[in-house]
Amino acid sequence: MNYQVEQENAVSMSNKIRPIASESANSYPRWILERAFGGIKVADSPLTVEDTSRWPSGVAAPMAKEVCDVLANVCRNNGDLEDDPSCFIFLIGGAGNGKSRLAGETVKKIEAQQTGDLSTMFAQRTYEFSLKKSARTLKILNDATIPATSTQEHPGLAGDIAVALTGRQHLLACVNRGVLIGEVNSFNTISKSEEVSISRQLVKWLMSDLYNRPPSQENENGTYLDIEYDNVVSHYRFSKVYINKNLRAVVHVVAMDEASQLEKWECGSTSEIIQQPLACRKLIQTPILERKFIDDQFAMFSDPVVNAASTYLQSIKNTGSIGELDPVVANAKVLSSKCCAEAWCALLRGAEIISGAHFTYRELWALFSHSIVGPARVADLQVLRKWVRQKVEIARDGNSTSNERVQAWMALGQLRLHMNLFDAGRKRKFDAILKDQYEWVETTSEALESISQADPLRDFGPSDGSFYTKILDRLAHMEEESLPSVSLIEESPLIKAYWTEFDTCLEQSIAEFIKPTRRGATIKERNAVFSWYAKYLFRLISVAQGWPAHCTLINEWQCAWCEVQRKHRLPNNLENAILGIVLPLDESQNNTYFPIMKSRVSPPRVDDSVISISIPRNRFELHAEIRGDLIVLKITRIGNQGSIVAETVLDFHLLREALAQRHGRGFTESLAFIEPRIERIRASLLTSQISGDAQHQSYKVTHKGAQAHFAAPIP
Repeated sequence: MNYQVEQENAVSMSNKIRPIASESANSYPRWILERAFGGIKVADSPLTVEDTSRWPSGVAAPMAKEVCDVLANVCRNNGDLEDDPSCFIFLIGGAGNGKSRLAGETVKKIEAQQTGDLSTMFAQRTYEFSLKKSARTLKILNDATIPATSTQEHPGLAGDIAVALTGRQHLLACVNRGVLIGEVNSFNTISKSEEVSISRQLVKWLMSDLYNRPPSQENENGTYLDIEYDNVVSHYRFSKVYINKNLRAVVHVVAMDEASQLEKWECGSTSEIIQQPLACRKLIQTPILERKFIDDQFAMFSDPVVNAASTYLQSIKNTGSIGELDPVVANAKVLSSKCCAEAWCALLRGAEIISGAHFTYRELWALFSHSIVGPARVADLQVLRKWVRQKVEIARDGNSTSNERVQAWMALGQLRLHMNLFDAGRKRKFDAILKDQYEWVETTSEALESISQADPLRDFGPSDGSFYTKILDRLAHMEEESLPSVSLIEESPLIKAYWTEFDTCLEQSIAEFIKPTRRGATIKERNAVFSWYAKYLFRLISVAQGWPAHCTLINEWQCAWCEVQRKHRLPNNLENAILGIVLPLDESQNNTYFPIMKSRVSPPRVDDSVISISIPRNRFELHAEIRGDLIVLKITRIGNQGSIVAETVLDFHLLREALAQRHGRGFTESLAFIEPRIERIRASLLTSQISGDAQHQSYKVTHKGAQAHFAAPIP
């Protein structure tokens, strides 16, 4: 998609970001596109963070603001004592998680003065600032993907850290995970510098498995990392850097992508003592079907959504709104409601769990914009508003034919929030009943692909099916002029909050068109219009209720996450179901046999010509642990000092397949997603069994239906 003002993206990180085009009474307010996909304000630097009444600030990732506050306190209060350690802050995560914004807010708090090269208007790799109360300086590594200057002796992240250690600087580093991988792979020489050596150790630690304690790497000069392992959580780490046995820096590390902004968590604490780790609270998951959106908050992102939608709604009114018959107005009004914003966040949370993705702030704001105005560009907003006015005039014109009016309402209905999310900008099969639609430019992104997997038309509502049956019953009486919304609004405060005047007018127009007594429309046309409205209503109810596709399975995954956090293991029935997938019993239901030299996706049949080895299920244990927003499964061999044989993540697809087999429902399309992982796990189990005690191995050879067993390895 050729998004708006893409030519400005080359300078979107400049010292001054140019505002989007001025508003016009003939256009929807254009500032909403500043943070749309490809918008000009989707990136920050320490110099471009600015307060604005239009865009509210969201909550930083857990512990991110807390560690930045520690740095701000040090920079404001630290004296010139040479022995005082430097404060190093590392914010780790992908683009769009808010790292640079936090860096900019920190600079504003300490009122630092930028030094160095001030001539360039483009984004830089590093920025340096002088401090009022200290002779030291603050270095901010804003974007480690930008190459280091040629004057730096040791390029890369380790070189930046070494320079900060040598110069006794404070450091705030915003680091993409991909940079860490490339950096570690470049360590192919031995450094004679103590600062560079310990900097490389620090980079390796940033990328390492938090739960596996590395061996001590203290050298003969007393240079080492003192890593804190007490009360470990995956999204926050703490260590100290010693050089020649002297404390040179304390290090706080926060993983910005460990927790979803669509969940709620408690903030940690900020310590005044620089040499101690911060108190860190655990993350929280609230199962989707347990959320009551009317009374409480369950998503950190819901308040920013409400504030931004309210501001946009007022902006539309200031430019001459045509009222709630405008679907864009209806969309903004819906998201300005707290319970509707919470339900919208719950739907997006379901998309995260299904796809295994984490929406960054950049993607969440883009999805917000997409929900209200679709995948629009700056030039589209004026055309779109004119198009909407024309359709509203046709829909309200008594001289228009019934067919023209219903077509206008349906065209406008395609612009409602719950239709934008799943249809706008996507390739769809031609729907003959929709004679005229707004032609969106084709749009693709990973975030939208994740959203499409949560389309409630794939799997509607809780698995008991009661709500699904209820809606079908209400729709069945629509031809008798009994509008489904009347009873649904009375029964559900969430649907009532989401329902607008636009939806009432649309439903009345549909009901009038499909009446059997109405002349001028064929049964085929009435059925097609009725089918479209059923899709519209099912999506509307799902978004209003906060029900993504497969919401019962998503709820079970979240309950399993909470169970693992409390008890450090899965529920017994789920544990057995997963072991049943990894180690399925053979046809005799006695053993698990895997072929040695063939694929292990499916257990061998009796008529296969293979050599197989028995894998005793009772010799392996399944352990589970929480790493941020993940459930990590570890298979260990009993009696082998707990060594890990295989490791994987319990994601939506593995859970779905396990539950399907547990309940005797066969298999699902999720099997295609997990088979490659299952093959690798089985290969690891096979290797473990072959390399184990030869006295406890059983082989089986099958050839043309005949088989033979061996209790010891085949020569």
